[in-house]
Amino acid sequence: MDCHFISQMAHYYNCLFLFTVLLPYTCSQDAVHVKSPYGLGLTSSTLRWTSAFIDTDSAEIDGVTVNGEAGGVNSSYICRARHGGHNIIGSTHARLCQIAYFGEVFSYPSFEVLTNPSSFARLDWQLWTRFYLIPDGALETRLSYVSRFKVDDVYYGGRLDSTLGRGKLLTVIDGVVKETTEGEILVETEPIAYEITDFKYTSGTTKLKILVDEEVLLDEATLSNEESDSTSTVSTIVSYDIPYKVYLAHVRGLVKGLNTTISLSTLPGPITTNWGREVEGKFSRQTKEVSYELAKGTLVNLTLTGRRIVQEAPYTAKLFAKYPDGKEVIHNLEGVMKTEWVTQIKVEYTHPHFIANNTLAPTTQRTTTTTSEKKIRDYSDYDYMDQQNDDSDAVNEDERSKDPYSLQAYSGSRSVNSCSFTASLILLLLYCII
Repeated sequence: MDCHFISQMAHYYNCLFLFTVLLPYTCSQDAVHVKSPYGLGLTSSTLRWTSAFIDTDSAEIDGVTVNGEAGGVNSSYICRARHGGHNIIGSTHARLCQIAYFGEVFSYPSFEVLTNPSSFARLDWQLWTRFYLIPDGALETRLSYVSRFKVDDVYYGGRLDSTLGRGKLLTVIDGVVKETTEGEILVETEPIAYEITDFKYTSGTTKLKILVDEEVLLDEATLSNEESDSTSTVSTIVSYDIPYKVYLAHVRGLVKGLNTTISLSTLPGPITTNWGREVEGKFSRQTKEVSYELAKGTLVNLTLTGRRIVQEAPYTAKLFAKYPDGKEVIHNLEGVMKTEWVTQIKVEYTHPHFIANNTLAPTTQRTTTTTSEKKIRDYSDYDYMDQQNDDSDAVNEDERSKDPYSLQAYSGSRSVNSCSFTASLILLLLYCII
């Protein structure tokens, strides 16, 4: 046999072996899967499997309990342990994860606990018997579902194995495997919409970050006194738009793209967008009447300017999560908001000139500026502007990357997660191709 062919085959077998070893350690290893009505498992936006060990105190575990009461000495948490190359669902007992597998009890000191790190998940225990279908939203691992059943007013957690007949609930009671065909399944219900209100900018933790502070031109005009035989006041109307942009940095545990209503005092009214997207709009068009006292045969040019401010700030708010059954759950929301607007509107005039020869003209004029529509409250009137200091200069890229409230630092930290092996996997694939 050709030696080159043997070498190639050995190369591919090595690649296949390494790929198989590295595959379980990709980014999705901590993801929780839920049953989908479309047949494919979906990844929960809120829940995670989090590593725990035998020396972890139960009071330190922020996990989902079997009986709904956390922190007690006898609290039992939903867990999973690696057995026979697969993750098997069980529950914690004496700081061990106990699983029932083919009639035997296995205890593991190293395991993962089901957690709700952001507390945004809505979890309900739903009644199940062998005559019921598995409900959508049930938490699953390889055709097994998180379950529990009650014996003598005590809940015992385990798993529903749907491959055993019409399904059986398996758990461990006093070191012995117990089976039943009636119990409860843990189901996650995702919201259909969000509403965010009661925004308050966090004070005392960090300065507001002014990213952009620049002058922008809104409108310009010319006033001239060509017809009058004496000095007179000349007026005109200038108009302008006040654009705004609002971006709420993603908060882990919220569903990206979900229909979201935001009520912010600095906006013209409630706005609807998709969570994770920037909101952009304009206030109602504004007009100003400007006047200038001009001598006969003179003119003056004017410009209407404002300051474009782009800033980041940490905030707290109330989040109303709305569900298909009409239920609403209120959460305290913390995040970082980036805003952009135009403020400090002002009119500037050039020195009057003679129309005939464009030379400077003497002036003792008085000027007036009047807003013809209802004045929009200046953004600088709001509390978060009062937190600024005179030394609030624009923050450079290095400073923002170090600051925990910077949008760049905030979003960058999420990309790390548990992806430490992904780079190795990519390099391996490149190696195999070459």
